[in-house]
Amino acid sequence: MIISNNTIWNNTRKKPKLAINRNKINREEEPMDTDTSSIKSFNNIITKENKFKYKSYYNKDIKNVIFNYIKKIKKEGTSNKLSLKSNCRKKPEDSLNYKEAFKPKKTINADKGKRTTSFNFSEKIREVKLKPSNNDLSMDEFLPKKTIHKRSQPGIIGLINIGATCYMNATLQCFSNLSRFRSQLLAKELYQNLEKNKFKTKKLSFALAEVLKNLWEKSKQKFYAPENFKKVISEMNSLFKGIEANDPKDLILFLLETMHNELNNPPNKIIKDKIPNNTNLNEVYNSFVNYYSNKNKSIISDEFYGFINTYTNCGLCNVNTHKVQIINTLFFPLEEVKKYKNYRHNNVSILDCFEYYEKIDYYPSFHCNKCNKDCYSYSQTKIVYSPLTLIINLNREGSEFKVNIIFEEYLNLRKYIYSKNSPYYYELTGVICHFTSNDKGGHFISYCKNSDNCKWYKYNDQFVSECNFNEVKNTGVHYTLFYNYIKT
Repeated sequence: MIISNNTIWNNTRKKPKLAINRNKINREEEPMDTDTSSIKSFNNIITKENKFKYKSYYNKDIKNVIFNYIKKIKKEGTSNKLSLKSNCRKKPEDSLNYKEAFKPKKTINADKGKRTTSFNFSEKIREVKLKPSNNDLSMDEFLPKKTIHKRSQPGIIGLINIGATCYMNATLQCFSNLSRFRSQLLAKELYQNLEKNKFKTKKLSFALAEVLKNLWEKSKQKFYAPENFKKVISEMNSLFKGIEANDPKDLILFLLETMHNELNNPPNKIIKDKIPNNTNLNEVYNSFVNYYSNKNKSIISDEFYGFINTYTNCGLCNVNTHKVQIINTLFFPLEEVKKYKNYRHNNVSILDCFEYYEKIDYYPSFHCNKCNKDCYSYSQTKIVYSPLTLIINLNREGSEFKVNIIFEEYLNLRKYIYSKNSPYYYELTGVICHFTSNDKGGHFISYCKNSDNCKWYKYNDQFVSECNFNEVKNTGVHYTLFYNYIKT
């Protein structure tokens, strides 16, 4: 075996050790002409200013790759002048550990200025493709790369499944990505108040605030275990005890009602308690809102509560009776919507659901308080004032798993809302989906739109990955939609 002057063989090791005669290295970094010998060209590229540590196998591999690159250019007859970019002086941060990625053979053959090196790559490393470029030579063009998991960004943190809690994790991620609600709950004054009363009157509110704070303000971690939140909801409601699977709809209603009671701070003004029972919708609505607002004031009622009105028309005296009610979610039975629209296919749009919600129902027997007689009647329900955050629950029982809901990223409800001062234009921020292989169980995940970078992410317990809106629309069985009001 022939060993060049630049190679020293150490009998105690199987791997060669390279030594460089620094007196022969040019001090300036000159462009390399491929017509010269490979050894001389290499010395023109690798200068003292490159600061390579030649005892590292990482740097020997770089030298070997450059030699193969030079050889391929000379073989193809290319005479381009190449210069090394300054970014090759540093080890790429997103590259692999080259001591493990490259496995050089026992010997390096060099003879008469010709130097060849072969590599054995591990199965997980892709083959290095060396292609001559008209631009300056960059190490990033031909060195193997691997995407390194960056430090978690705010809101892009997974939640660990601590025992059949996929329904809880999916729900928490959707609440977490409601930027307006999150900023109010984590406001300094309110958060300090919650922390003082976390063992007394505001246990659930603090538990949720604690989860949101870990997801958005402590973003160094890759995932978080919501153990305290699970403990609190188990203590407050027996439905969530143990490791039994539950429904996100039940948790959403429990969260909204319980947190409203904990955070309620009504003004308690002196007003009339009696709501007038007449045929004027505006009077009934204004009186009801004043009465309700005097008794209820919290970030939950401000953000999630709206008002609907159901009027009933008497078939004899033709008088409409109005009844205003509070809502915090909308519930759509997809199978009934499909029958109402007479669809033969299994696709129902979100606007079809709102048409069904406002359909007219006929009753053969109705007692009218105005004429005090029993007669036929009809009734209709309309949304008077829509909440700032609109939560839509879709019924998924039996055959309704086969019905697909068609929705878009933005929703305009102007034609379905009575009040002109009501929010009506919404942006989709969260979707809870269900995956199942049989009728006995399944798995919940959520898709959420990050408020900071406006990108969609898939939250599958502790695993978080970026996705696009097409995946959100076409993946899984959609269970719950979260719409956030935006100004137009």
